[in-house]
Amino acid sequence: MATLKPHNKTIRSKEFCVDEAKMFTCSDDFTVGMSDIENEVVQQRFSGHIEKVTCLKKHKQNPNVLYSSSSDKTIRTWDSRNKYSVSTFTAQEPIWAILIVGNQIFVGG
Repeated sequence: MATLKPHNKTIRSKEFCVDEAKMFTCSDDFTVGMSDIENEVVQQRFSGHIEKVTCLKKHKQNPNVLYSSSSDKTIRTWDSRNKYSVSTFTAQEPIWAILIVGNQIFVGG
């Protein structure tokens, strides 16, 4: 039985990257984590949000890109090959959900 613990606070969302056996998670600890499932190791932690990260979605065509939303009113775009956000969008309210349909990203707060 695996006991990977990528965060020390509540995990709000997860995404699996099946071809690379990786799992992305987001948490109330303000971070997004990338874990190697097979070796049960957190490989990378992405920081930039200043409040809890509420939702996480990966890009449909590019497995290196993922989006996170936060109660800090931002959506961040991450490239898993880097440890920093490659773009940030600021909304007027906290964001709790992300939905990707085709080339469009819908968010809800």
